[in-house]
Amino acid sequence: MGKGRKIGLIIFALVDLVLIAAIVLLVHDSGIVNPSKSKNGEAPAQAVSEVTQASESAQAPGMTQSAETAQAPEMTQSTEAAQTAGQTQASGEAQTSRTELTMSELDALQEALAEIGDSGPSVSEEGENVSASEAEPAAAAAGTASEQEPAVSADIVSGPESAASAAESPDLSSLPPTKRCYLDGTFWEGCPERDIQLLTPNPYSRPQYALEEVHDIVIHYVGNPGSSAQQNRDYFESLQDGSRSASSHFVVGLEGEIIQCVSCSEWSYASNSRNFDTISIECCHPDSTGQFTDATYRSVVELTAWLCKAFEIGPEHVIRHYDITGKLCPKYYVVTDGAWEQMLSDIRTQYDSISGE
Repeated sequence: MGKGRKIGLIIFALVDLVLIAAIVLLVHDSGIVNPSKSKNGEAPAQAVSEVTQASESAQAPGMTQSAETAQAPEMTQSTEAAQTAGQTQASGEAQTSRTELTMSELDALQEALAEIGDSGPSVSEEGENVSASEAEPAAAAAGTASEQEPAVSADIVSGPESAASAAESPDLSSLPPTKRCYLDGTFWEGCPERDIQLLTPNPYSRPQYALEEVHDIVIHYVGNPGSSAQQNRDYFESLQDGSRSASSHFVVGLEGEIIQCVSCSEWSYASNSRNFDTISIECCHPDSTGQFTDATYRSVVELTAWLCKAFEIGPEHVIRHYDITGKLCPKYYVVTDGAWEQMLSDIRTQYDSISGE
């Protein structure tokens, strides 16, 4: 055999060895064979050792043709066998390791579940804890609000006046009139007919502050000649935009109609510094003099006298807006001599007829 042929065979054998080594490394790096997860790593080491020995034999000088011819297939067969055996052993060991890891994880999970069952709260208990934690801030907020400003209880402002009957609340007699006026269905008996159109609760015309007591009944005039009770009520309703604050418990119209705008258990925004202890009546008038029509006058006298009786105060507790702030309101009954005194006298007469005095 020529020298060139020998060199070619050697190169061919070396190329085969390099390819085999590359395959082994590729298999090793891909995770199919992972020495770190095997128990002893003997199979991969054996395969590498056989490849190294075969490489050294192939490179030895003086190699005969028969030796070269026999060694190449043997080396290939041995290497392939070693590789196959190494892969099978490593794969089996890796699978065993993964199985053991899975079982270990399951054991840990079971232990964790057992601990939760022994010492942790149940689902229903957690839900109850969450509800309690949510209720506490709400209660704190309610306490803060009650300290900052007077508020009307929900059962007093949840509907129109006289929402409940006396039979439903047998102890109503112990409540002040400002509470009974809403809860007691018999409270309003004898009151002049009124149209209940309570304003939508809002900060500017119906803030729903609690009216704890009524000390005076305050008479006003609307200051807008010719306007109706409905128009004035709707104006109060429109003040939700925050342009100003104004309202009244009642508005008496040009035909004597009475519209109730605010519950008598709440403040209205009509009497300035006396909003907290007064009930206000706004009165319509046909012209700029501010004098009431006969129908308006009669309704105002009847309503005022009845309110004095219902809230357990006498006609001496009927005043004008003028008596609080000095404003010419109700104008005609401030600037006209004797007009206010006559109205008070008529209210007294009506009050006495209601009270049977």
